[in-house]
Amino acid sequence: MLTDEIVASFLEGNSTPEETRTILLAAKKDARFREYLSLAAPQTGINPMMAYAATGQEDNLCTVRCEQYVLQCFGITISEEVLTQEASSADWLKDEGTPLNRIGALCSLHGLSVERTYHSSIEDVRKALSDGYQVIVALDGGEIDGDPDWEAAEDVILGKRPDHAVVVLSCDDDFVVCYNPYHGDISQAVPADRFVDAWDDSENYVVKIR
Repeated sequence: MLTDEIVASFLEGNSTPEETRTILLAAKKDARFREYLSLAAPQTGINPMMAYAATGQEDNLCTVRCEQYVLQCFGITISEEVLTQEASSADWLKDEGTPLNRIGALCSLHGLSVERTYHSSIEDVRKALSDGYQVIVALDGGEIDGDPDWEAAEDVILGKRPDHAVVVLSCDDDFVVCYNPYHGDISQAVPADRFVDAWDDSENYVVKIR
């Protein structure tokens, strides 16, 4: 049940995960309530540099798996267990996931060159791939896999928050094909407009590796 106390708790940033879900479900169904929350919620925003990429509350290894995939592309085979230990020991991997500015650190540790940039474009990614780079991007994982209406409400109420990483394999005007740790070894073709919307949550953060 949605009560005034739950709404107040949410606006103060103290709601439980279940209470937050209740709020988001109500906002998804009620445009006036959604507008009220967008106006009432503190507009603090989020600094993507301070964000984390993690596949979920119980799995913080999406960037480790992306970097393992990239290393394998360059003929470097290292187990997930070893990479996880290396990342944890260096404090690159935290309970919340990997800070965006640490994505690529494992690849650098194993001899690869790493470049990180914000405000990139699909054309920048396409050029990087043609130049022989492997490309990891940070984005909102729910926006490429979840309910678009739910994700739109979440962006309005909670703000844009990158929480996932994928390796871009190819891109054109219609689709972006990714290695997504959510899906294991099966590549995922994401409609280009949906990918761009999800990627925008990290201010179009790109990690180029070769």
